[in-house]
Amino acid sequence: GDARCILAIGTNTTSAHPVIGLEIKRAVRQGVRLIVANPREIELVGLADLWLGHYPGTDVALLMGMMRVIVDEGLHDSAFVEERTENFDAFKESLKGFDLDTAASC
Repeated sequence: GDARCILAIGTNTTSAHPVIGLEIKRAVRQGVRLIVANPREIELVGLADLWLGHYPGTDVALLMGMMRVIVDEGLHDSAFVEERTENFDAFKESLKGFDLDTAASC
């Protein structure tokens, strides 16, 4: 694919999905950046550009925080959103109630 970055969150991919784990390793060798968000120091952490070692059970808070920053700072692909999604304005509005300090404490 055309991915420049892979986010592996809440999964021990090399153990649970070894074929996908091999594909991720190959992609990293070819220059794709890897971010691992996992409370445990899984095998992929050794290959990761960034390891987010958040607390167990806080995946949703971490993702909500990421989405809030992406939307607030206009980092999303507006053309893609306009063409291929529905109710994005409602989604944006729902993020306003999410406290970024909650995500930061994960």
